[in-house]
Parts: sequence; structure tokens; C-alpha cells
Amino acid sequence: MWVYSHRLLGDDCILEHHSNFQHADEADESIRDYRLRLASENWDAPIVVTTSVQFFESLFSHKSSRCRKLHNIAKSVVILDEAQMIPISYLIPCLWALNELVQNYNVSVLFCTATQPSINGLLPQNTTPVEIAPNPRELYDAFRRVHIRSVGDLDDNSLGDQLAELEQVLCIVNTRNHAASLYEHIRGPGTYHLSARMYPAHRSRKLKSIRESLRNGEICRVVSTQLIEAGVDVDFPIVYRAIAGLDSIAQAAGRCNREGRLKSGDVIVFRPEANHQPRGRFQRTAAITEMVLRRHNDLLALEAIDAYFRLLYEFEGEKLDEHQIIPAFNKGAMQLAFPFREVDANFQLIDSPMTPIIIPRDTECTALMEEARWKGPSMSLSRRFQPFIVQVYQHEFVELSRHKAIEVIGEQYTSLTDLSMYDEEVGLKPTQSSLLDEPLIF
Repeated sequence: MWVYSHRLLGDDCILEHHSNFQHADEADESIRDYRLRLASENWDAPIVVTTSVQFFESLFSHKSSRCRKLHNIAKSVVILDEAQMIPISYLIPCLWALNELVQNYNVSVLFCTATQPSINGLLPQNTTPVEIAPNPRELYDAFRRVHIRSVGDLDDNSLGDQLAELEQVLCIVNTRNHAASLYEHIRGPGTYHLSARMYPAHRSRKLKSIRESLRNGEICRVVSTQLIEAGVDVDFPIVYRAIAGLDSIAQAAGRCNREGRLKSGDVIVFRPEANHQPRGRFQRTAAITEMVLRRHNDLLALEAIDAYFRLLYEFEGEKLDEHQIIPAFNKGAMQLAFPFREVDANFQLIDSPMTPIIIPRDTECTALMEEARWKGPSMSLSRRFQPFIVQVYQHEFVELSRHKAIEVIGEQYTSLTDLSMYDEEVGLKPTQSSLLDEPLIF
């Protein structure tokens, strides 16, 4: 999409500021690269493409390097794609920041989502969101492409048997370990696995094969974690989804009958074995979905989605501002003593203590490693390594280090040296500690 936008509007009109877009290092940059780097620091362009993390963390930052772009948000239109993905722990601070932009900086905010969160009760009283679609119910009926049904408990043997009987099917589960074990159950020709245990370039190659199989009408059975729900363009006639939050189920449904070739696709929601259900907040969102299921036949109906978010926000209560960011601001408001340094330390939308491991299986990656050994670390090099990285938790990192399966290159980058620990079909093999207690990561 952005390729066409660049062609339509011109390169000078669009600034991309996110981790997948790299600028040259200062020593190697051209005049145009120099201008792009300065524009990124100031968001000095008519159209800026960035991430929610970059946007919101800049609003709550105390660092001048991140704040110098903020004046260019005034008098702009802010479009938030997949607005329901704002982390629950920071929902109220994010909404109140957007309200401040609307009320005092002449900003218009547009939420784009198939599962509109019920935020009216979370905003200050002087703000009321407006639905811009003329008739949401009519639009829902016109674009409805799937039928959702719940089948209750499904153990891995039964689930695997059902998947093996279907020629084209996508099954989305909640943990990487479950995806790997289920894949082993049905492994064979035309069967694929996708998860964050595979580095991005590897996943891209798998997705290309999956799309070709679907397009050619070949056998294509895919077992994936939730990562396939994030903007991945695939079209399956049948999708199985392990019970999860309703917003995740709606995203899964977007991979079923996506192109509308069938009269209706089938989305089957099931409850996996207990050891495959993550704990904590994820468990609560799944329980709320089951509550909605008992009251609504159609999980994607507007009433069901509204009920889900109302129940979710009611259950979360004070955890919608878990780090007490709004009270911290209110405390010093009369003296204009806003504690941005304190807030900045607590405002981390991605709170995931993980370590990147480079998987040097591609020629391009091995060339980058040689560059790192000779030149040392750089911002450009770090970005170019990203397609070849798998994130691991600290306990996995310690175990890989103990087995001498990793090495540090360029004084900064950690690379996998024992490539037998990386499988072509499932990616980085889980360590013993990750098998015992897997946190929620996709």
C-alpha cells in the first residue's frame, strides 16, 4: 500500500518512522538521507507513517530527542489502525492524551478497527466519539463473510484429526509451544507452521509458499500463533481459533473467506487443553469471551463486541491505568509540575524482557555478521539484522549461553552458533526451561 502512496504523492511527502525502515549511518548518508534523518527527528513531512509505540511513548516522554517532533502533531489528523490493540494497562492514559490533542491542539483522531472498543465511559465528560460510518449495522450485514460457532473442548488428538481431514485450513493457537506440538501431530506434505520462533525473513518465505498453495488449490494446512492475525493477507475457507479475547477471534475471522469467494466461511472456536491456555490477563479475556458466547449467537455482531469491551473494562477497573499515570499528572497540575521524568520511566507499551538472537542461515545475514565483526555496531546494521532475529526470554538466553550455542559479535550482537537448534519447519527449538513455563509470546 505504501509503495502506491509513494508513487501517488511523491517520496518527499511521506516520512516512514518505524523499525522496519532504515536510514543510512551519518558517515555514509547522502544529502537526501540527511534530510530524511532530520525529518524523522521532527516528523517534518505532510504524511508520517509510524507505530503506536513510537507515537504514544513520544507523548509521554521527557527526553528532548523524542519530544521535538510533538509540535508537528498539532492541527493534524491522527489515524490509529487496529485501535483495539492499545495495551489495557495504558488505555486510559492513551485515551486522555488523545483527548488533550483533540481539545487543545486542533487534532482530529480516527479509530480504524473491526472491533470498536466501548471507550465512551473512559473519556473525560467533554468528549464524545462520533461514528463516521452512516449505518454500521447495514455495513456489517453487507460485508459479513463468515459464520462463527463454538465447539467447546478439543484435545490435541481430536483437533489434529479434524485438521488432517481438511485440505485447506488455518488453526490459530495461543502459545508457541502449542503451535509446535500441534504441527508435529499433523506434519506432512502441504502442512505449515508459523510462529515467532521463526525469524521474519523465514516466515516471509513460508507465507509466500502458503499463498501459492492456496491460490493453486493445493493442500494447505497451517498451524500458527496469533502473529498471523496482524495484517497477514491470507484467505482460508475454514479457520480454527483457540478461545481468546473477542478482538483476537475477530482478527482470526479476517483470515477466513477474506476475498468473499464463498457464500460463507467457517470459523470454529474451541477450548484447548488446560496446559495450552496462557494465564493472567489472557485467561481473563478468554473467560469474558465465553461469557459473551452464552448471551450472543453471533460473536462478531455489534452488540456482542460492545458487550465484550464493556465487560473487559469493568473487570480490569483500575488496571486500565495500572501505573497510575493520570493521578501522577493530576497531583502536580495546579503547579504545572508535571512529572514527565517519572512517567516516562513507567510508560513502556512493550514491556517484554527479551533478548534478540540472530539466526545466520541466510547469505545476506552472514554478510552482515562479517560487517559487524569488522566495523562494529551501528544503527543501520541493527536495523538490517531485524529480518534475521528471534526474540528469546532471559531464562532461554541463559540456557543457550550455558550450552555455548550463542556468541557475541561486533561487541553487541548475539548470534546462534549451533544451527542444529533451528528447525526449517518450526524455527528455534524450545529450550527445556521454555517447555516447562512458556510466557505469552507469539
